[in-house]
Amino acid sequence: MNNALREWAEVVNRDYNHPSIIAWVPLNESWAVSEINHNTKQQHHAVSLYHYLKSIDSTRLIVNNDGWELTVTDICAIHNYNHGNEHEIDKKTYFRESLSTVDKVLKSQPAGRPIYAGAFKYQNEPILLTEFGGIGFQKDQQIGWGYTSVGTKADFLEQLNRILEDVCASPVIFGFCYTQLYDVEAEINGLLTYDRRLKAEQGEIAEIFTKFHKNEASE
Repeated sequence: MNNALREWAEVVNRDYNHPSIIAWVPLNESWAVSEINHNTKQQHHAVSLYHYLKSIDSTRLIVNNDGWELTVTDICAIHNYNHGNEHEIDKKTYFRESLSTVDKVLKSQPAGRPIYAGAFKYQNEPILLTEFGGIGFQKDQQIGWGYTSVGTKADFLEQLNRILEDVCASPVIFGFCYTQLYDVEAEINGLLTYDRRLKAEQGEIAEIFTKFHKNEASE
């Protein structure tokens, strides 16, 4: 714990004046606190990190445990890759339905883990989908995996469009972070390859990501 606090103090001191940083994320997907859902010691650890970061930087939001099993947090940050392939009708339907209301979002367990740990409850924090997508598309010789897989550019763009359409149709999702920008090591989930080559034309990708926001702005 002392090492974690010391390192976070160094991180905040180093990066405090960077305007692009809007939130600190001390924990991700319950890494190092794998029993947090029922282990009160790990819950206290997560809560203490939240309050410690608030005490040294009161200007930024804190995402307590990004993904699931949150305790005290400023953002209800959820990871959900359960959108299914094109032929998986039940998964596709459930993904869209699970984002349709706050109650359904909170009852979902995208990775088999609850959104909030133990007795901790949702306190009207904005709900963000901070990881989703993960479409595996092998553009070059790199071998890897994705949460779903496609074999052609057309299928890649179709699935990307469909997932974003489902997310943007939700009246309760305040924002999202698509996963991921480029392939990394064994993961071929990127919009770009490992060596930063686009998997589809930039305009085609941009059109998908912007058209839903245009529709929202016109309503």
